[in-house]
Amino acid sequence: MINKPKIIIQNVLLIILIVFLVPIGLIFIWKWKLWHTYFKIGITTLIIIFIRQILVINIIFYGLFIYPEASSIVSHYCFGNGSDLILKNNYLKRSPVIIHHLKEMKVGEKRKIGMHQLEDSRLSFALNPLTIIKNKNSTVIEQYIKFDTSGKTITWIGPIPMPDNIVHVFNCTPYLAKTEFSYNQNTYLDIDSPNLLEANFIKNHKLCKSCSQKNFRNIK
Repeated sequence: MINKPKIIIQNVLLIILIVFLVPIGLIFIWKWKLWHTYFKIGITTLIIIFIRQILVINIIFYGLFIYPEASSIVSHYCFGNGSDLILKNNYLKRSPVIIHHLKEMKVGEKRKIGMHQLEDSRLSFALNPLTIIKNKNSTVIEQYIKFDTSGKTITWIGPIPMPDNIVHVFNCTPYLAKTEFSYNQNTYLDIDSPNLLEANFIKNHKLCKSCSQKNFRNIK
C-alpha cells in the first residue's frame, strides 16, 4: 500500500532541494571563489541527477503564467491525492474548439473530442482528449487524467518534443479533472481569438480526421 502522506512530504522536500540548493551553492562558490572546478562539478551533477524533476517543475511553474489549466493539471497529477480537480472555467468557456461543438450538440448530448495542438494550444495542453456534456442550462467539461507511461505519446512545447511519461519521475496519482459553466447565446459570441501560430495553422491546414471538427464521437 502506498503511503501517500510520506510521498507528498518527499516530493515537497525534493522541490525545496531543487529550488534552493542551486542558488545557495552558487553563493557559496562565489564567496569562496571556487569557481572553475567546483562550479562545473556541482552544476553538472545537479543537472544529471535532477534533470527530469527540474523539467517537470519548470513546466508547472512557467505554465502557471501561460497555460494555467495545464499547470494545475500536471501539478495535481504529480503531487495531488487523486481527488477531483475543479478547473477554473475562465478560458474553457471561451475556447473556440469547445464553442464549435456546443453549437452542434443537442441538450443531453455527450461527446468525446480530440484535436491538433495548434487548433487550440491552451486547451490541448490541458485536456486532449476531453468530454463535453451539454445539459439544459450548463456545460460540463471533464477528462480522466492519466499520463502515458510508454514514452510513445509526445507533447510539443514549442519546437521541443516532450514525452508525456516524464511526469512519472514523481509518484503520480490519476484523477478526474472537470469544470462546469452556464451558457447562453452570449457565450457563443465570446470566443477567444487564436494566437499567431494557431491562426497560421488553421488557415493553412486542410481539414483531416485528427482535426477537432472530425475527431469526436458521441457517448451514450
